[in-house]
Order: sequence, then C-alpha cells, then structure tokens
Amino acid sequence: MLVDGPCSQAIFSDEFQLSADFDQSDGAKSFTVQVPGPHSIILQVHLPHGYPSTDAPVAVVNESLGLTNAQRDQITGKLDTIFDRSNGQVCLYEWIADVREVHATRQTVKEQPQSECAIAATVPRPVQQDDTASFASDPHTLRPRTRTAQAVRDRAREAKLTPLIFHGGTIVDRKSVFQGHACPISSVGDVRSFLAVLLDDRKLSRACHNMLAYRITGDFTIKDNDEDREDGAGSKMLHLMELTKAENVAVVVTRWCGGIHLGPDRFKHINACAREALEGGGFIDVSLLPQSRKKHKKQAPHYRNDFEGVPYDYKHFQICRRGISSSSCRQWDEVRPHIHAGEHRNALLSLPHTVSVIGAPMTYGQPLLGTDGGPDLLREAGLHKTLVDLGWSVEETGNLNFVAPTRNDPTLDRRYGKAKQCFPVGNGTKQLYQVFQQKAGEGKLCLVLGGDHTIGAGSLAGLLSVHPDAGVIWVDAHADINTPTDSDSGNMHGMPIAFLMDGMVDSSKIPGFEWLVNGPTMKPDQLVYVGLRDVDNFERRVIREKGIKAFTMQDVDRYGIGKTMEMALDHLCGKKQRPLHMSYDIDAVDPLVAPSTGTRVRGGLTWREAHYVAEAVAETNMLVGLDMVEVNPMLAPGNGAQITVDMALLLISSALGNRIL
Repeated sequence: MLVDGPCSQAIFSDEFQLSADFDQSDGAKSFTVQVPGPHSIILQVHLPHGYPSTDAPVAVVNESLGLTNAQRDQITGKLDTIFDRSNGQVCLYEWIADVREVHATRQTVKEQPQSECAIAATVPRPVQQDDTASFASDPHTLRPRTRTAQAVRDRAREAKLTPLIFHGGTIVDRKSVFQGHACPISSVGDVRSFLAVLLDDRKLSRACHNMLAYRITGDFTIKDNDEDREDGAGSKMLHLMELTKAENVAVVVTRWCGGIHLGPDRFKHINACAREALEGGGFIDVSLLPQSRKKHKKQAPHYRNDFEGVPYDYKHFQICRRGISSSSCRQWDEVRPHIHAGEHRNALLSLPHTVSVIGAPMTYGQPLLGTDGGPDLLREAGLHKTLVDLGWSVEETGNLNFVAPTRNDPTLDRRYGKAKQCFPVGNGTKQLYQVFQQKAGEGKLCLVLGGDHTIGAGSLAGLLSVHPDAGVIWVDAHADINTPTDSDSGNMHGMPIAFLMDGMVDSSKIPGFEWLVNGPTMKPDQLVYVGLRDVDNFERRVIREKGIKAFTMQDVDRYGIGKTMEMALDHLCGKKQRPLHMSYDIDAVDPLVAPSTGTRVRGGLTWREAHYVAEAVAETNMLVGLDMVEVNPMLAPGNGAQITVDMALLLISSALGNRIL
C-alpha cells in the first residue's frame, strides 16, 4: 500500500490526489481520485491497514454527473473484482486505469449521436436502446442547449409536440412556486424535444429545478428520470407514473424557489403537480389515483390556476441547498403528530419544554466516510418543523467542530490494546460531553445527531454528570462494549459503553480520553439493550458476567416488541420516576428499511417494531436525552440514503411524542 498511492499519483498526475491521512499509526489512508472529462468522476478510496495483503479497499463514488446507479455499482464492483484476483498485490493503479477507459467509452457513446443527426429523418424514430444510453448519460438534458446539426429534426419534433403539451395549474407555498407539464411521447428524442420546448420559455428556463420522469412502452419499456438537483423528486414522479400506469408520456415539474426551506412539503407539491398534469392531459386513469388526503389547515398551500401576481424576479430567489430530503411516499400526512410536548408533562424538564439540537458529525470512530453528513441531512429533511409540530420549543446549537486526525496525534501504546484515532475521538466526545452537560443542566432535552456511535461516550458522560441515576436504553444491533484491549478491529464506535461502565477502561491510558478520569460512570443495572443480533465473544461474556439486561432479536421474536419493551422499561423504572436516555443506532433497524449505514446486519427491527421502541419510551414521559447515530448517506446513494434519512427522522418524531392517535 505504501507504494500504491504515491505511484498512482505520479502516473496520473493531478488526477490522483492524496486527500487525508486518517490513521497514520495503522497505515490506513484515504485518497481522492478524479477522472477528468466534460463531466468528471470524483472517487474516494479508503485503503485499510491490512491492504493489500488481507483487507479489501473501499470505494465510494462521491461525484458523478451523468452516471446511473448501475454504472456507479459497476465502478465500485470492479475494484472488488480486481482485488479478488490480485493475490495480495496492489490494485489501485489497475482500477483507476479501468475506470478511465470506461469513462472514455461513455464520452464516445455520448458524442456519437451528434454525427448522425445531420442525416437523420425529420420524423420521430422508433424507440431504440441506444436512445436510453445517450439520454441517461447527459446530466444537463434539462438545461438550455445549443442547436447544431440535428436542428431540422428537432424543429419538426418540437412543432409537432408544442400543441400537445398540457400545462397544469400552479401551487404557491411560502414563496415557492410549483407547476406541472405533461406531453405525449413515442421516443427518447421526443423527450428531448419536449424539454427544449419548455426551456424556450424564459420563465421556465430560469426556474431552480425542472424535474423529469417519463415512460415509453412497446415491445419493451423505457423509463428514466432526472431530478435536476432535487434529490428524490424524479424517482417519486416515476413511481407515480408506474402506479397509475401512465404510458408514452413525459412529465416535468418546475419549481421556482422562494428562499424558504419547505422540508418534506415540497415533495407533496411536486407529486400533486405531476398528478394534476397527467390527469389534466388525459394520460392516466383517474380511478387509479390514490385518494387525496385532508391537508393540515395550518400548512395548506395556496393553489392558483394562472401566473397572475406571481413574482418572477427569480434572480433574487435562493436556490435551496442540495440534500436528501424527506420522502412523500412515507405517507407523512397519515402519521401527523397528535400529541404535543405540553399534553403530557415531563417533570424532569423545565418549562417550556425545549429540545436542544446538537450536531455531532463524528466519523473517526470507524473506517467509512460519510457519517459526518448525518446531522445536516436530518435538519434538511425537516427536523425543526417536525419538532415544532410536536409542540416543542427548539434550540439549535449547530454542529460541533471536531478536529481531524493528524500524523502528529498521540496514539495508544500497543501494550494497552487497539483504539484507532483515539485522540481526535476523545477530544470530540469531550466537546459533546461539555455541551450536553450544559443543556441538560438547563432542563432541556438533548437531541444528539450523529455521526458514528463513538459520540455515545460524550452523551452518556454529559447525561450522568447531571442525572447520575439515569437509565440508558441502547437500541443497536451491536453491544458497543468492547475495550481497547479486547477489540479485534480497534474501531472505537464499538467501545463507547465500556468507557462509561464502572471499572472497564482505564481512561488515563487512552490519549484523548484523559478527561474521563474520575468522571461520571454507570452501573450495569442502569443499562438495557434492545435489538442485539451481532455480539462479539468478549461482549457476550461481559454482558453475562455483569448481569446487564439485554433483549436480543430472539427475544423480540419470542415475546413480541410490546412485551419486550414492557420488560425493558420495567427493569429500568419499575414504579419510580427515573431520567431516561435512548441511544438509537439506525443499524438496529433491518437493512431493508434503513440500508444506508456502515455495519448492516440482517434480521433487524421491522418498521413498526422500530417505531414501537421509540413510542414506548416516549409514553414514559421521562426521556431527557436521545442520540440518533450511524446514518451514512454515502453507502447507499439515491433512494437508499433517502429512505434511511426518512426512517431516522420518523424515529426521532416517535421518540419525542408523535403517535398515530
């Protein structure tokens, strides 16, 4: 590995950059690889300490304009294939060369139709497979384009399609304007022409987003979508078309941003505009449409049938930040909050009941990049609005500023085991401890957004310094009670409980964790596990010897989630009032429900089981702290990441009072 990175950097020059040294002591490194071209691909590669002899490299496609999900998977899968046949030899150079070749082929395929356009017929062509390839490879399809050799054919198509386009009414909500458009099509060329017609309108071309979905049926079906920087929108529109059996039609929803974040509401408006355009144009069977839901009076948008009075000075509108946002397909309206913080008093909190949102973007406790993006994604998905709807006052503390590892950081003496990047992890958890302690001391509920699960050490320390007798509910697939001397991997996201469990770890020997010497500790009877299913041998022995109450997935299968939570809470609380803290690792949930996390284990909590855990804790009215950790959007790009963020947000709402009735 020591020669793989520098050699590749020398061969590929500026295309290969050393981005960071994430674990100098163990030899693990991360690189940024940029494959140039009109639309470059940026890759992040992590080489673990055992590479290349034992451990495989990990690759993430960080930026890839024009790449489909299948092409992303092909790139990352190619690295695994090369490593498998490398027999312990370095493989980074071969992989980069292969990606460069594939990228060059994509550019050639993209340019090929231009040379054929001059001799193309002016009538629409039948559906062809290469249409799909050329269209999918162009990420700027929705942007204004320069007419070249295919102008004759384009003008003919556009003249034919213009009178057939149906323009729906507009929806105005908090200064944002949405409008849907639908057009019959018979080929991907028709889709391009439809977009060209729309973008000839100056108002439409200046919009922040023009989101597209289309379906073409015949001997086979061609379907695709373009989200135009509004992640998740195009796929939802395409899903609507499939549900309503819309065929041979393209739909575009235009959004002009008003500078105010709409959260999940924007997806409801996008869906409503797409549905209106498809229905108004006669492209779908109305009987197949889902029943409309009653809108919350307070949040009801204003519907208009024309553009009269709508401000069009779009250059002053803010373009919303790109982010994975809450999905309308989760049926948000059907789980609207019906309980407020003031309805059931939590005597452990000060009035008015306030949630202090603490961002803890920790990523150094495990080897995968991406967990530091969790806090901002949850906020962008509508966290603050959700909390306010539940009746909470919200105090935003922002993200803690964790210092990245450097090669000069002190490391753990090998005599005391393995604790990778312990110095930055320890300093980061100390920051969280101090903020948590302050906010909890003010009588506020602390909501900590991770980040990997090493932040649990900081949360628990802050909790126990204010509430020494607090009970802790650890919802996780893993026990996270390894010690540096007994950990096989040395990854610190598997150790946070051990640092707070009385007598398990000598913090004075761990660089960065000296602040825990003589700090708060907890006893075994203060802890309950829920959802365990992947426990190391050492952890299993500790749980048994210390008598820690643990409910595994086997217990959930045996007793059901209702009885399991009843026993868990009875153990912690009985009939007494006791402060509770719940640390919720998203990997406790089955990967089918929450796939975008780093340590997935099959057979986890179902959607309803996961929510019942949070709901049962909320009903005690004794919750004073909540962690939501290990959401990693880089591990399941696209819908997988969005589904995971949605799930995490809904679990937070359930823990803080949201219920069905």
